[in-house]
Amino acid sequence: MAGFAVLAVGSRIFVGGSLTVGFVVALVLLPLWVTVLRRYWGATVFAALGLLAAVSGIWLREVTAVNHESSESGMIAGVMMLIGIVTAVGVVLWARTIIPDWMVGALFGLAMLASATLGAETGNENPWKFGVGFPVMIIVLSLVSRPGLRTLEAVALLVFAVVALGTDSRYRFATLMITAVLVFWQMLPQFRTRRASSLAMVAMVAVIAAITYNLATALIVDGYLGEQAQSRTIAQLEASGSLLLGGRPEAAASIALFQSNPWGFGAGVQPNLADILVAKTGMASIGYQPNNGYVETYLFGGGFELHSVAGDLWSQYGIPGLAFVAWIVVLVLHTLGQGLSTRTATSITMFLGISTLWNVLFSPIYGSLPTLVLTVGLGLLPVAAAKPRGVDAPAVVLRRDALSPLP
Repeated sequence: MAGFAVLAVGSRIFVGGSLTVGFVVALVLLPLWVTVLRRYWGATVFAALGLLAAVSGIWLREVTAVNHESSESGMIAGVMMLIGIVTAVGVVLWARTIIPDWMVGALFGLAMLASATLGAETGNENPWKFGVGFPVMIIVLSLVSRPGLRTLEAVALLVFAVVALGTDSRYRFATLMITAVLVFWQMLPQFRTRRASSLAMVAMVAVIAAITYNLATALIVDGYLGEQAQSRTIAQLEASGSLLLGGRPEAAASIALFQSNPWGFGAGVQPNLADILVAKTGMASIGYQPNNGYVETYLFGGGFELHSVAGDLWSQYGIPGLAFVAWIVVLVLHTLGQGLSTRTATSITMFLGISTLWNVLFSPIYGSLPTLVLTVGLGLLPVAAAKPRGVDAPAVVLRRDALSPLP
């Protein structure tokens, strides 16, 4: 039953409106997974903030109704999406108490692959980049994350990085390379008798990410990643002076909107003319020309689509939505720090965590949902394994899956 539940929440099979099979399964299994939350570090706070943000989205919609139009169906979809995140994570956490973590990840990835194969993702010009590639990575990295397969983890990451180069996926290449470096680091002999702190490990990840970003940018500009990536990158650098801002001008729109109305807008609320002008002004400030169909139709045509998890959740759920995102970031950093400090971090949890940190700033919420659910659900540490330094703990961890809770 646990395996079936993971398959259900990992897929996107709609049974009517915004209702999915996974949502129904999660609600049916509520009595089983809700009691498991307290066994994982930060899970209860995660669920509470998610539910608070959903309520905030409904309240903000009423507050902004004086000068904004809204969609009731959009409001229902937005609230169900947020509740769906919480319930899906609960199911994944519960499943981890019954089946191994690597199997949970592989089944979730298999469900994602089925959804991508049956959906529209395979009909575009680059199905690996926009459809089947990421689920395949999830499946393979989950399978090789079992104990004793460090070398296979590193090989798989490098192979996928090479594929990313050939499929014009710049950020995926960077996340895979960062993860590969962290896997290689854990394979080095450990000479220190006292393990490094979690904060030191998080700082190390930040340094590696910065080095990878600069190295990847140099390779792209020099044409090593193909002419298409080279021309697009140079254009983005010339427009804004930054690859991140030039490639994601929606960030400038989000900042401008936050400065104009920091409380957010509400679930299902549509932007008015003043909001659109504020966003366009912010985008123009970095050298981007915002008078185009992408901005007027996609970003603000039917709601606020700010192309980042943080921006999307803030616009729909206000400050509680931002708090929810901030806690997700804390959970990811906690998982990375603890895993690296004990050298038990697996390629799948690191790859998911780094991908989610990127998505928080640069990817829309809808496309990031499966990644977010699996990142939190597979990454949260059992409370007994998340003790801070200075608290007595087992002297030696012999197996990388020894941190998994007992059934």
